[in-house]
Amino acid sequence: MASQAGRKWSIMTALRLKAVEEQNRVVQFGGEAGRQYCDNFIKTSKYTLINFLPRSIFEQFRRLGNQYFLLLVILMMLGTYTSLFESPIGPSTTLGPLILVLAVSMTQEGYTDFKRHRSDDETNNRKSTVLNGAKEDTKWKDIRVGNMLLIRNGNPLPADVVVLATSEEDGICYVETSQIDGETNLKLHRAPVVIFPVGEDNKAALEQVKGACAQLKGEVECEPPNLSINTFTGVLKLPDRPDPIPLGPENVMLRGAALRNTDWAVGAVVYTGVDTKIMRNSRQAPSKLSGIDKGINSAILLIFLTDLILVTISAFLLLRWENRNFAQATYLGYFLEGESDQAEFDRYNGGMDFQTSKTPYYQGWLTFLVLYNNFIPISMYVTVEMVVFALLYFVNMDLKMYREEEDMPAKARSSNITDLGQIQYVFSDKTGTLTQNVMRFKRASCGGQIYGAPVEIAASSGGSNGNGNGGANGTSSKEGGGYKPLAALADAARAGEADASGFLDILSLAHSVVVETKKEAPDGKYKLLGRNSTSITTQVDGETRVAKVLAVNKFDSDRKRQSIILERPDGSLRLLCKGADSSMVGPEQAANAQEPNILALHKHLEEFACEGLRTLVLGVKDISKEEWNTWRAEYKAAQEALTKRDEKLTAAANLIEKGMTIVGATAIEDKLQDGVPDTIACLALAGIKLWVLTGDKRETAINIGFSCKVLTPKMDLKVLVSGPKVEVRRQLAQLYKDMVKDKRQGKFASARGLPGATVLTRIKPFFGSAKAATPPKAMDARMEACLAEPPTDGYVPPEVPPEVASQCNAVIACRVSPKQKAILVRMVKQYVKPTPVTLSIGDGANDVPMLQEAQVGVGISGKEGQQAVNNSDFAVAQFSFFKNTVLVVCLFLYNFKNGFSGTPVFEDNMIALYNFFLGLPIIMVGIFERDVTRKFAMDHPELYYIGREGKDLNARVDGIWILFALICGLLTYYIPLACYATNYGTTGTVDLWGLDAFGTVMLGVLVIAMNWKVLLETRTITYCSKGLCGSGCKAKPAVYDSDLGRGDGLRQEDAWTSRFGWTIFILLGSIAFYFLTVILYSDLMSLAWPYYWSGIESFGNGVYWLMLFLVPTTIALIDVAAKFLNQQFSPSLIQLGVEQNRLVEGHIQEEDTYKPMELPR
Repeated sequence: MASQAGRKWSIMTALRLKAVEEQNRVVQFGGEAGRQYCDNFIKTSKYTLINFLPRSIFEQFRRLGNQYFLLLVILMMLGTYTSLFESPIGPSTTLGPLILVLAVSMTQEGYTDFKRHRSDDETNNRKSTVLNGAKEDTKWKDIRVGNMLLIRNGNPLPADVVVLATSEEDGICYVETSQIDGETNLKLHRAPVVIFPVGEDNKAALEQVKGACAQLKGEVECEPPNLSINTFTGVLKLPDRPDPIPLGPENVMLRGAALRNTDWAVGAVVYTGVDTKIMRNSRQAPSKLSGIDKGINSAILLIFLTDLILVTISAFLLLRWENRNFAQATYLGYFLEGESDQAEFDRYNGGMDFQTSKTPYYQGWLTFLVLYNNFIPISMYVTVEMVVFALLYFVNMDLKMYREEEDMPAKARSSNITDLGQIQYVFSDKTGTLTQNVMRFKRASCGGQIYGAPVEIAASSGGSNGNGNGGANGTSSKEGGGYKPLAALADAARAGEADASGFLDILSLAHSVVVETKKEAPDGKYKLLGRNSTSITTQVDGETRVAKVLAVNKFDSDRKRQSIILERPDGSLRLLCKGADSSMVGPEQAANAQEPNILALHKHLEEFACEGLRTLVLGVKDISKEEWNTWRAEYKAAQEALTKRDEKLTAAANLIEKGMTIVGATAIEDKLQDGVPDTIACLALAGIKLWVLTGDKRETAINIGFSCKVLTPKMDLKVLVSGPKVEVRRQLAQLYKDMVKDKRQGKFASARGLPGATVLTRIKPFFGSAKAATPPKAMDARMEACLAEPPTDGYVPPEVPPEVASQCNAVIACRVSPKQKAILVRMVKQYVKPTPVTLSIGDGANDVPMLQEAQVGVGISGKEGQQAVNNSDFAVAQFSFFKNTVLVVCLFLYNFKNGFSGTPVFEDNMIALYNFFLGLPIIMVGIFERDVTRKFAMDHPELYYIGREGKDLNARVDGIWILFALICGLLTYYIPLACYATNYGTTGTVDLWGLDAFGTVMLGVLVIAMNWKVLLETRTITYCSKGLCGSGCKAKPAVYDSDLGRGDGLRQEDAWTSRFGWTIFILLGSIAFYFLTVILYSDLMSLAWPYYWSGIESFGNGVYWLMLFLVPTTIALIDVAAKFLNQQFSPSLIQLGVEQNRLVEGHIQEEDTYKPMELPR
């Protein structure tokens, strides 16, 4: 086993490897393995035993809040142990909680990294068979570039390898790449040439291959390591072949993939370890700050500024107090110079510090900065992390998001799950996301004739648009006539029709299908019998035909075509091509573009598109030997190029794909997934703007839009047609005038003569840029939708499209490439103001750029699923700041009684424990709080408006909470103070109304009042059910069913066992924890002096208990009265929803007689 020290690269080694990687990589096999490249050892863990402590501490202090508290600890130490200033609070009161918070976060980080270490060790010590190494069974970490690997069926790939041989006769193999790109369908890979012929005896063939590999020598020259999993450029050089053999992505199997449905495969290792494509892609995804993170950061900044203002005012009031009272405050140690002798003063005052000058301003400022350190809650980050962790667990375990057919649960991979409650824009791929991605051949056009019956779709109609093109109407059936059955195509070909013959030749030969015989094939006129890398065998009317494959031009998103050049049995050469109509029927590509059949084809394509079918145009071209030889040189040079190979292959394909004879078009049906129309209608009611991004043509996109309810008859459809840059600009200018400028001017003009407040309301949108969302009340008004095609020259104006599109409730972008999808998401994020929260959803590797560009990316595995989350995180942030603001208000008010000396009214350690007394209830709120049941939320999607518009956490809400915190602080301080003014007394050794006892009263009041506040803010009141506490308790599986709880609990008593009765037990437990702490702490003389016995004696005073009842009750009554008045006279949408939800629950047994009220939209 190689030592770890040997794996650590020096700086010079790293620089040398970097220099190597800047050039093409040359891999030689058949000799010594490539030691100049990195080994196959991988390390995904972040820490080691040596660097864990310093590095993880550094990571924790990247947070602004932790930096703030570290600074305060340093100031407390300076104020306690130096003469810089006098700290009112000891450093241990903040240092202890800070260490605890850091320890919790570091423990979580360490445990996560420990699991990475175990996974790394397991991976590195797996074994694979090396055919040209010192020993066959080699650990993965010891595999080197140039090794020949034997991979057996079902085994994963330990490195990136070039396929040289397989158990199949034509050198093909199947690979599953679900660990790389999430796709579970098998992908076809093949050896570039058949180096080792394989007979029927697979076992004997394997032994021959293993022996031949030990003698095989060759060289692979390829591109340097990169992170593109879909591309590979290289050439294979063998001694017995004069010409280099081109290598592409289909010739390479990547690390992380697994061999399937193939007995074995042999390959040469080209990339190992950190150079493999999967490791290159293992970098963290782009950092996306969640909405709650942004809200917390903004609140921290606001509160910190408020803290600085309060500190500055307090320091100023200290100077003011000293200016007025310095000469008279001898009892505090204030003496003017020369008025008293130091010794005499010490004799009468027990060693009190002697101060002959007033406190400098900076000392007072630092004193109050330390005193108010609890303004920002130290436990907030940990609280939010714990809540988010629980929500992620709930999503992963939610039975409602589990698909039993595929054994596929939901998987939340990011803490940005909290953003799911604020989505304003949804960008969705169409194929495989909205549709099933199951293609069925329905109709065809050939020789001016339609084959196949019309496809019926739901009747819909679009509104008018700015270009005079109305929306597509429903069915386009020609009332039973004008078409022949699909089977008649073969009859036409048999009758000698050239177009029909060429049509079927393209369908049977121009593809990458590999025959896999599992059962008797159905009878057909054209059959595909088999194919290999050099030929395709078909059967036409019982006659077997073998066509030699000369060249294949693969499909790409720029050309939008795919073609193959074949040598037919009679020796003639023919090009077979298929592609999008926009790339096939142009005058350069189509030689017969003006013939009647092609003019009829255009009408047929429009008819197919109106039925929601996807179309491909087919073309053929006979090639002469001279043209082939000339083009072949260009094609071969492009194939062997190691730089810009794709661009050169595209250019070569464009040269040959000209002057084709268009023979017809196919029409394919891709049905919508179940529930898609209802889901999209639900999104529309929630006010979420949906953008469907598709590569389909305009008419197809329109009809799919109507069938899936992205477009509705109520919408005024605007169409932006593809064209040159100048034409696109003209259309955008007109749309901007109609949809943006005229509307703003209309609002501005209608504001004249109105009251000032109304004028401001009317003209505010005029000065804003793109509006980010639509309120529910506007849902029933005339809505607008936009259909956009990209310009032909690739020009995408950055500012105007989002400005126009943001006025629409739905946008369909057709004929867009994967790169353009990401550009559209980026434009909306950049130019729509205020910046909206965006979500992208897709199912394929080509959707990755779009998914990473949005704040929230949802990848679909198999069929579509759904994700949801509640908004209770915002209660975490609000309450965390609220309880600490009340505490600081009390500290500030007490300064008016202590001469602004900075003396805290609470005992130091009690302040430190304050966040822990109130920590657990708010965590439970964040985890379990739910305003309405899941079913009610799905039935009333307009409630989503609350989260989408940030109504739960914004400046107005923060202001209300801060105002109420001020009221709570005033009541908490002045009501006990009023009792202090009229009640004096001592018991034993304790002054019942001294500083420590007074602080105990106030702290007890705060703990109870804050728990009351949690209870009043909670809409999900739970308690211990009979099933949980009684003998009928049943064991529940470790899953979370979000339908269990408040609403369904009335019908299913055992459903309560899925939740602990946190509302009662946790609140009472929090209060009990406070009392127990006070009793134990005040009994420790050495630790708690001068607080010793204060808590216990206070508990024996009746006035103390009166305060614990009177003050929290007064605060709760004010809170209840404010909530009652607000809900009666100015209820919010969510308050109406909660009320109706409770009415539904109350009438659950009387559903036949209860009619729910309509919520405003």
